[in-house]
Amino acid sequence: MDMHATFGTDETFEREGIWYEFDKETKFLLARAGGANVPFAKRLEAVTRPYRRQIENETIDLEFANGLLRQAWCETVLKGWKGFIYKGKKVPYSLENSLKYMEMLPDLYLELRGESQRIAHFRTAAIEDDSGN
Repeated sequence: MDMHATFGTDETFEREGIWYEFDKETKFLLARAGGANVPFAKRLEAVTRPYRRQIENETIDLEFANGLLRQAWCETVLKGWKGFIYKGKKVPYSLENSLKYMEMLPDLYLELRGESQRIAHFRTAAIEDDSGN
C-alpha cells in the first residue's frame, strides 16, 4: 500500500478549503479542521485559553464548550457557502451568518464539522482525481 496515496494531503486545500457538495444547489467551502490548518488550532487555543482550568478539571459547561469550538470552527474552517436557503430565503455567506446558522441548525453544524475532519476530502490523490490529473 502506498502510504502517500492513502494519507498524503494537499496542505493548500487543508488551509483554503474544498467545496463540499451538500446537494445540487448547496455547497460549503470547508478547510480542514486539523492537519495543516494551523489557524484553526491557534484560534481554538485562543478561545479556550480563559477556560483552561475548567476544561482540565472537566467542570466546564458542555454546551458552552461546544459554543467555543463552534466559534473557532466558523472563524477558520467554514470559509463560504453557495445556495444556502433558510425558510425559503437565500442567505449570503458571512462570518456573522455562519455563527448564527450553525448555532440555529446544530445538526447541520455537526455534519459539516464531521466532513471538515475527514482526511478523504483533502487527500492529494483524491484531489488529483477530481481535477482530471
